[in-house]
Amino acid sequence: AVAGIRSTGLQAELAAARLALLSADVHLDQRLPSVAMDEKTENVMAMAVREAVTNILRHAGARRVEVELREDGDRVMLSIVDDGRGGIVRHGNGLTGMKERLASVRGTLDVDSAVGAGTRLTLCRCGDSKSKPYCDHSHVDKGFAATGELPAAAELPAWPEGAPLAIDPIPNGPLKVAGPMEITSGSGRAAKR
Repeated sequence: AVAGIRSTGLQAELAAARLALLSADVHLDQRLPSVAMDEKTENVMAMAVREAVTNILRHAGARRVEVELREDGDRVMLSIVDDGRGGIVRHGNGLTGMKERLASVRGTLDVDSAVGAGTRLTLCRCGDSKSKPYCDHSHVDKGFAATGELPAAAELPAWPEGAPLAIDPIPNGPLKVAGPMEITSGSGRAAKR
């Protein structure tokens, strides 16, 4: 569990996660649009990223991690998916702490972790709950869901044989990739080339 450490904000936590995962040869894909959150909610989400990455590095044996943030009105959902070994059968201190921190901002934690199929953590902070500060899954009735699945592409063009791939780091930022590359969802479906 991550304890006794102050959060530095979601963007800073994701930058630290990228470095930690990169050092372990784990690829991080992130989809993080600008989302307005109060400071407490952002800190809870940031600490969840820290805890999830710690667990992935210690236990999952993953090669790829996807982080997606979504907003719909008062609802904010963070999805963290890895392609590791899965099989979480009980919540240890880390997941228990994550769940408790989420409850403090009217949030919930759903864990999907079939053996051999990786782990999906879905953190939801919903403004529609009638049982505040707890989640009563009102977001489901409102049609709000984030599966982490990328939108399907109609038809993906093939890259020319032998086309070069260029990967350039951008100072203090992400990588710029040009050339034959395929973006896939957590299920392995190609979403973009």
